[in-house]
Amino acid sequence: MKEKLNERILIIYLPTGGGHLSNAKALREELLRQGYTDVLLYDPISPYSALGKFLMGTGYRLASQKIPMIWKIIYLNDESRFGRCLTHLIGLVFSLYGMLLICKTYQPTRIICTHAIPSYAVKYCAKKYKLPVSMVVTDPFDPPRLWYEGHTFEIFCYSRDAALWMQKRGVPARRIHAYNLLVQEKFFNQMTAQEVHTFMVQEGFNPDKPLVLMAGGADGLPKAISIFRKLMKSKLDFQIAVICGHDIDTYNILNLLALPFSKNRVIKIYSFVTTMYELMNAAYITIIKAGPGVIGEALALKKPMLIASSLPGQERPNIHWVTKNKLGFYCYKPSLVKKRVEQLLSDPVKYAEYKHRLELFHLENTLPKMISDITSSNKALH
Repeated sequence: MKEKLNERILIIYLPTGGGHLSNAKALREELLRQGYTDVLLYDPISPYSALGKFLMGTGYRLASQKIPMIWKIIYLNDESRFGRCLTHLIGLVFSLYGMLLICKTYQPTRIICTHAIPSYAVKYCAKKYKLPVSMVVTDPFDPPRLWYEGHTFEIFCYSRDAALWMQKRGVPARRIHAYNLLVQEKFFNQMTAQEVHTFMVQEGFNPDKPLVLMAGGADGLPKAISIFRKLMKSKLDFQIAVICGHDIDTYNILNLLALPFSKNRVIKIYSFVTTMYELMNAAYITIIKAGPGVIGEALALKKPMLIASSLPGQERPNIHWVTKNKLGFYCYKPSLVKKRVEQLLSDPVKYAEYKHRLELFHLENTLPKMISDITSSNKALH
């Protein structure tokens, strides 16, 4: 056991959205909690290629947040065999040098890959150095073929739905391990009423008034400006917090838009925050995008969620899963967000019924089991 804990574990991620990084961080935190002391988060592209860094970072955010039609074309193209191979080859070109360098200098004993794009480079290095690789699939329900084609890694996914989806597409069941949505452990422990009260006072909120939280993860919430404008027209008495993440343009615009309303309503506009856990605990209603991370956090804390946006194609299955299980509402335009917020704020019976459904839904923290299974896997054939 002591020898096992002395492993050097390399976790591969790319800066394509804050969700991927948060998943990698959650895996690292659990590994450290279980006693593994040498765990490295690593981006094999950004430090070595300016073009690769732009494509995986800024380019990704522009396509997914500002020009969704381009993202939809990219997504549909990757669902073809030719498109999948092309994307994997592009990933190989940009990430192979970084992978070879880290394998030579860090000398990992195990690789955990949380992104599909560099899988060819990971496969090459794993074969060269005879390393076991675990692919953690962060699309939780209908994973694109990028995740499971082009390699024979052990696959760790977030739902039985995803496992069945991949099996139907030819992935052997023996390679697939299914768990729950990946959520940091702290979200399974709600803050006490006193802790929430203290936090709200510290942040300048009124603890006696409902707080509406708008959050889309580290990259912000698409349509946040339009949604904010609609909510400001409401005559109901509530407070609002908006987390813009790395979307500085939206952050600046919302701060200006908030000025005329700040005298009559508590409004807080945040950029990137480290208090997502506290803000979500304090929220009466959450308005989110359909990323699996923020959905999982809301479910773990039993917070009513309105899904206001999604990545075209990629996150649609997340919306379907939430609405099918009656765990949230899909509000595809800002006026529907305003209407649903006002319904939940003005109808305590409807709100209580919704909260009851959330309380009955059991979201087990399977992250410790996933890590235990990953570190027990020693297959090095790729």
